[in-house]
Amino acid sequence: MRSFVLAIAAAVVLISCAHAAEFKNADLHLSLTLPEKFTRTESGSVPAVIGTQKARFVLPDAEKPNGTILVHQMSLPDGTDYAQFKAGLEQGLREHFGEAAKIVRQEDVEQGGWSGFMIEAQVPGNEKDPEPGGSVRHHLRWYLLRDGTDRLIGVIFDARDEAWKELEPGFSTAFKSLKKTE
Repeated sequence: MRSFVLAIAAAVVLISCAHAAEFKNADLHLSLTLPEKFTRTESGSVPAVIGTQKARFVLPDAEKPNGTILVHQMSLPDGTDYAQFKAGLEQGLREHFGEAAKIVRQEDVEQGGWSGFMIEAQVPGNEKDPEPGGSVRHHLRWYLLRDGTDRLIGVIFDARDEAWKELEPGFSTAFKSLKKTE
């Protein structure tokens, strides 16, 4: 009987793992388990100020709820160190998105060998992405992880505000899976 129970438990673990996709990037030395149903897409672009898009994941049925995970790499702006960038990001978001931007929280983070900080905000957007002047409210959680002394790796979890509560547990689990790889 015990071997039967162990076999069932092993099957459940295998089935669960089969549904969880993992993003690995050897250049960034980063891995991340994606929330269920998120798939990679090449569409979309990022503002030059946040550097280079490394990966973008969306829900296949982007009607509702709409969610996006964006992984990017950026250099600190010239003449700015990490502490200055961190201190100025809240103001930078307000300048980019305007008065409609509302900062929810900001905190230091450590996860899977990475350290950095997170800023969570409500910002304007369109039906799919945050966008200055947009009429659809978005909720985003942006993790910025130190990559040497002059670069950051960003992981942005974004959803329309109305879908945030449904998607946030998967986003939190995904961040907790983040690891530094060799």
